Amino acid sequence: MRFSSVLVTGGAGFIGSRLVRELLGRGCSVVVLDNFVSGRVENLGGVVGDAGFRLVRGDVRDREVVGEALRGVEAVVHLAGLVDVVGSVERPLESFDVNVGGSLCVLDEAVKRGVGRFVFASSAAVYGDGSVLPLREDALPRPASPYAASKVCVEGYCRVFGECYGLGAVVLRYFNVYGSGMGDGFYGGVVSRFLRGGLRGEVLTVFGDGLQSRDFVFVGDVVGATVRALECGGVEGGVFNVCTGVPVSVNDLVGVVGGVVGRELRVVHAEARRGEVRHSYGDPGLAGERLGFRAETGLRDGLERVVKDLV
Repeated sequence: MRFSSVLVTGGAGFIGSRLVRELLGRGCSVVVLDNFVSGRVENLGGVVGDAGFRLVRGDVRDREVVGEALRGVEAVVHLAGLVDVVGSVERPLESFDVNVGGSLCVLDEAVKRGVGRFVFASSAAVYGDGSVLPLREDALPRPASPYAASKVCVEGYCRVFGECYGLGAVVLRYFNVYGSGMGDGFYGGVVSRFLRGGLRGEVLTVFGDGLQSRDFVFVGDVVGATVRALECGGVEGGVFNVCTGVPVSVNDLVGVVGGVVGRELRVVHAEARRGEVRHSYGDPGLAGERLGFRAETGLRDGLERVVKDLV
């Protein structure tokens, strides 16, 4: 590893806890900062008490807590934040406070402590309903929700902190992440709901007509991309899609899930939700070129892995 000690904010969450295990397995010392609003101690089972692991309980908006978490740290992966699009529409000030205010606090403290690399987990939501598909990193952001706007704002701060203070910031735009242990939230929430409902034989709810498309990327691939963002030199200031480049409609997802769980799924349609984009799938080319990253897990293979952990 390029860095021997890494702080993972939101490290008790779905993505963060897997990243923590990967980094520890590579010989890194890892600090996790989490307030356990959405993260769970259970996600860190087996690593608490490890000689190379330290847990700090607290909020990214608390400067003193952030400073304690950054003690002795060489790099940061900033995953902490509110990821609920619909919730951000209902509570935009809270979304701004946590996602922008908290991120700015971590950025500022990281500069003061001489952190060498800052990897920010952004989102494909920054693109909004992009007119040109697949979505490329040089497309003009068109956020369609307060959540997406908060991510655009923090991306800007990452760029500014690199230019003004020399912070080695890298932005990763995660697309729809799914995998074992995921909740029903924004990233791969529809996958979780469909799999659990399908296994129980429930009627699935599809918001809108189901023709909306997404780029579903397996959590193991996302962890791999994040590690590459820590390891690679010369990528400071870069913005990279973390995606497969393969669009999947919600209706098609229903069909794949049905095949995995072994039954034909019944569906009802509900009104489309505010703040959600129509089509979203990315161009993975730049991440392949600069980070050496390529998603390796196909959707059906990934879903079958998840089902094995559910049954």
